[in-house]
Amino acid sequence: MKTLKILLAVTILMPFISCQKVEQQYINSDKVIVEGYLNADQKARISVSKEITYATNDSSEMPIEGLEITLTNNDISEIMIDKGSGIYESNTLIMRANEKYSMRFDYKGKLITSETTIPEKPKSYKASATSIAIAMFNPGSGAPPSFPDPIKLTWSNPDSRYFLVVVENIEKKPVAIFDSTRFSLKRVFRNEPLQTNSYELNMRSFNYYGTHRIILFNLNPEYVSLYENNGSSSLNLTTLPTNIEGGLGIFTGINSDTIRVEVYD
Repeated sequence: MKTLKILLAVTILMPFISCQKVEQQYINSDKVIVEGYLNADQKARISVSKEITYATNDSSEMPIEGLEITLTNNDISEIMIDKGSGIYESNTLIMRANEKYSMRFDYKGKLITSETTIPEKPKSYKASATSIAIAMFNPGSGAPPSFPDPIKLTWSNPDSRYFLVVVENIEKKPVAIFDSTRFSLKRVFRNEPLQTNSYELNMRSFNYYGTHRIILFNLNPEYVSLYENNGSSSLNLTTLPTNIEGGLGIFTGINSDTIRVEVYD
């Protein structure tokens, strides 16, 4: 069964598609899958692929190259640059907050379209502290460490929009806070999209010492819908919501702001 996993990357929101080559008979499908996460102040970048269905009812994706994808903002339209491997990038257009963008292309006589708006950068994004002390802890070393006061993140949200917080350690050789010999520790932590104007970071939000980027994302409804139906699990792609007319996937705008927090012993 085709699976789709959503991953938040270092600086932009982007998907990770599970795509494994399987040596067995397959049937070509004309189901077009578009994945576009338009980050403010950057060029648009989208991937386009088609679903390959195998005799075992499993499936994967094959990049679609050679498309003429038109990206439009107001009265400006341009053909996106084919970067290869199903990746397309805007030529000159830079994504701007509060601007609407649409894309369209033809695939085997079928019109594929979508549109989105780049949300505003989060306003009044602040942290109650820019550092937190967490004592190193080993389960066999005795009593657990004391809990430090949490760091409270706040921002303006008069329209009850959805926001998502990502905590990312950016050290080249991070030192683990907890004993990591028995299990791996993630360098990136995220919460789920919430309609709120605050969030607390506690010691469970960090696995390593050093510098962390605390990224606050302002999200559009189409991303939230996909997240709520997918989350961290894997689902059949055809059952997931989509804002792609004539195809599957997502075409959505995002915007973010960042605060740095130091974690020390």
